[in-house]
Amino acid sequence: MAVATAPFPETIRARVKSLVGGEINQRFDRGDGGPGGWWIVNEPELHLGDDMLRPAIAGWRRERMPTFPEAPWFDVAPDWVCEVVASGYVGGGRTKWPRYAQLGIPHGWILDLSGKDVECYRLEGAYWLYASAHEDSIRAEPFDACEINLASLWIDPEVDATPQSPQS
Repeated sequence: MAVATAPFPETIRARVKSLVGGEINQRFDRGDGGPGGWWIVNEPELHLGDDMLRPAIAGWRRERMPTFPEAPWFDVAPDWVCEVVASGYVGGGRTKWPRYAQLGIPHGWILDLSGKDVECYRLEGAYWLYASAHEDSIRAEPFDACEINLASLWIDPEVDATPQSPQS
């Protein structure tokens, strides 16, 4: 018998996506505490061939896309994509991966809120190769120059729903 689970709250998914994107942006886009050299964007609209895709987070190496486009969407495939998934979330995060491989995106992460881990993949030919998984911190390609703390991301909606009293 299947056990019914409540959908993971979209607000928590949005917060985690912002936190991860912010950590990577700070070090790899802005170069603050990291090497820089990337454009990092939350929920970019990608128009690639006949496809319109919107990964949770994507990144482009500046050596491949030296100028940030002033356009309604991106028409250059990113060098890295990240999807944020959880039980009950119907956003299609994992269903996009075959198309990402066909488009030749070399790196991808799946941040799983239910499993409280990040799965890292790299494209080998036409297929995704599982590279590593991380729970508490991550130092993984293509962002292996810096370690990112993951422990603060794993919010339990049941436990962390305690109302906070305002500070006076």
